[in-house]
Amino acid sequence: QGYKLVSDNYPAGGVKFNSDNKEQDFTVTLEHKVDTVTPDNPGTPGQPINPDNPNGPKWPNGTDKDSLSKTVNQTINYVDGNGKSVHDASHDQVTFGRTATVDEVTGQVTYGDWNNASGTFSPKV
Repeated sequence: QGYKLVSDNYPAGGVKFNSDNKEQDFTVTLEHKVDTVTPDNPGTPGQPINPDNPNGPKWPNGTDKDSLSKTVNQTINYVDGNGKSVHDASHDQVTFGRTATVDEVTGQVTYGDWNNASGTFSPKV
């Protein structure tokens, strides 16, 4: 349920339990499984993180493409001192993206920094 095996000392061939009442100890170490989503590979909130485990952890809100990618529009209007247009307006877009990690046990979402994914604004004159 959201954990992954780090290590264990349980014998690969299994264990025989004897009637000698000898105690057998085995240590199993688990850690929270963490998944990363990107704008190109987002999660679908409410859907299973692992489709093979439909009853397991689900993608939380904030892991969808719209939460990981934003497009910013820029419009430059060229006007003279009287406010009269002297050139057609220039339009440009830049898309920013970020990653998010999801702790499958707690459902906590941690976001990376926004990064410029598609260039820079450049006025077209």
